[in-house]
Amino acid sequence: MQTTSTRQIGAIDIDTAVQLPAPVVELLETLQDRTAELLEASKAPNTWIGYRSDWRGFATWSTSQGYPLPADPETLNTATPHEIVHAYLLVRSPQVAPTTLARHLSAIKFWHHLAGLTSPTDHPTVGQVMTGIVREANRQKRQAAPLYLSEIAAGLPVGNGPKQIRDRAMLLVGWWGALRRSELVGINRQHLEDQPDGIIITLPRSKTDQTGQGRQIPLHYRNDNLCPVRALRTWLELVDGEPVFVRVGKWGDIRHATRTGARTVTDVVKDAADRCGLDVDRYTAHSLRAGFVSECDRRRIPTAAVRAVTGHTSEQMVSSYARPGQLFDHSAGAYFDSGEGLETD
Repeated sequence: MQTTSTRQIGAIDIDTAVQLPAPVVELLETLQDRTAELLEASKAPNTWIGYRSDWRGFATWSTSQGYPLPADPETLNTATPHEIVHAYLLVRSPQVAPTTLARHLSAIKFWHHLAGLTSPTDHPTVGQVMTGIVREANRQKRQAAPLYLSEIAAGLPVGNGPKQIRDRAMLLVGWWGALRRSELVGINRQHLEDQPDGIIITLPRSKTDQTGQGRQIPLHYRNDNLCPVRALRTWLELVDGEPVFVRVGKWGDIRHATRTGARTVTDVVKDAADRCGLDVDRYTAHSLRAGFVSECDRRRIPTAAVRAVTGHTSEQMVSSYARPGQLFDHSAGAYFDSGEGLETD
């Protein structure tokens, strides 16, 4: 068989000047289809979705700056590909978390390599800039002051309006669950499981949970106004829809379908710190997680019990096999006396 035009099978350019028997052409076409299937199977479906979404975001930004990538460096005139990525990191770093930026870099690298191009993310400068962004973010996170249990008790909002009810639930669930703000606002009703001892929150798959098992966090019943279970259920009675923490308007209108943003958690924490007479500039959403761990340290609670809540990897495999009763027996909340006189008027 004599081919008449240049074609590509996978990454193989077929010279049409040579004669290819029909069975060979058929085999190459089959290999092309099979290669595409294997390439698709090499990544989890959610990974493909993420890579496509992250690449679109970067490509839209770079095009808007007049530097569409991927491109021949000689056509970019005043900038090289790695300088464009460098600029992107500087623009986006105040807007998104370092983990999100790292995911964007992975997508940029993946699509460049898939196209047979050298990725600008491999340039040393890009790696150094990213390292600086991560260190700066970690330094800021370490500076967040912890909110201890007595401060949570004193800082709970008073009143029965929708915002007060939501904010109480947000503070107590976030503190007792040692949740990051993204985890807290990402909770859906389907992630909640009622148990005799309280509620189990199952966090869905994350980048540190590639097997997709999720992470379970027990919220214990308490006999005081610091009970996260009763606070959460009181809020859920007012909310329709799947997202648990949704926006509340200025006049108390609940926007049932609109999940609250992560920034709201920081605002709620700062409001609690303000009610305690604390310096609000020292407190962020991370103060809930930091406060729980610091309080546990004060009380000499075993590290394994703390990790059963925080999800640090050394205990993650153990907790994934635990039954609901074991989750409550071996988590840090079991070490607290629910009648310790922290009630507020």
